[in-house]
Amino acid sequence: MVLWLWGLASVGLIAYGVHLRVRSARIAALRTSVQGTIVDSKWNNTEEPRRYFPVVRYKVGRRSFTTVGKVHASRKHEVGTAVEVRYDPADPAAGDVDGARMGTRFIVWGVASSAVLGGMLLLSLTM
Repeated sequence: MVLWLWGLASVGLIAYGVHLRVRSARIAALRTSVQGTIVDSKWNNTEEPRRYFPVVRYKVGRRSFTTVGKVHASRKHEVGTAVEVRYDPADPAAGDVDGARMGTRFIVWGVASSAVLGGMLLLSLTM
C-alpha cells in the first residue's frame, strides 16, 4: 500500500511539474511582461531552515496585482528589487515571476522518487 502511495505521489510531482512548465511556456509565448517590484518576503514557518518567497507587486494598465514567487531563498529578498513578471493578458492576476524553473524542480524530484521506487521494487523481486 505504501509503495502505491509513493508511486502515486511521484506521478503527481511529475504531473504538477509538467503543468507548471506548460503554463510558463504558454505565458512566455505571449511575450507579455511588465516590471514588478519585490515588496516583501513571505516565509514558511513550518520548515527549518526558513525559506523566503518573494512577494511581487506589478501593474497591468491601471490595475495593480500581487503575486508570490514559488522559488525560495534562504534569506529575505531585497525590497524594491525590480523583477520581470510575465502574465496572460486574459488573466493578468496570474503573474509568473519564476518561469519554468519551478516546474523543472518538481519533474526532477518526481523522476528521482520514481527511480528509487523502481530500484526498491527490483531489489524486492530478486530476493
